[in-house]
Amino acid sequence: MNTPLFLTFGFILRKGIGCDFNYDVCAFLLDENKKIPQDDFFVFYNNAKSPDGAVELCMEDWNKQWCINDEDFAEDMFIDLSKIDTRIQEIVFTITDEIVSGIYKPTMQNVESFILRIVTRSNNQLFP
Repeated sequence: MNTPLFLTFGFILRKGIGCDFNYDVCAFLLDENKKIPQDDFFVFYNNAKSPDGAVELCMEDWNKQWCINDEDFAEDMFIDLSKIDTRIQEIVFTITDEIVSGIYKPTMQNVESFILRIVTRSNNQLFP
């Protein structure tokens, strides 16, 4: 597939959770040995773009041309498989929780469900 993709990650909190909940999405671009070829192939808030330009984290008020954030989805990633480095065989995504504020300390146990939406540039939703 040569069409750029947008992966949007969201969540639904369990009822009665009275806290702000934030999380970080990361991408690991792995080679055939299931390792990142170099540190820059770990995409996260402090390294928002892979060196080949194939994976890009959309952060708030940043690169709005690629981001499609809405109220249900808190993190976006732009993926262009046509740019992927030839060493990369797999992309693994992780989600970690982050305490923002509130009565409860948020953990993944506070999340009822996570949502992943995959959309093409022309807004053709591929998944789910």
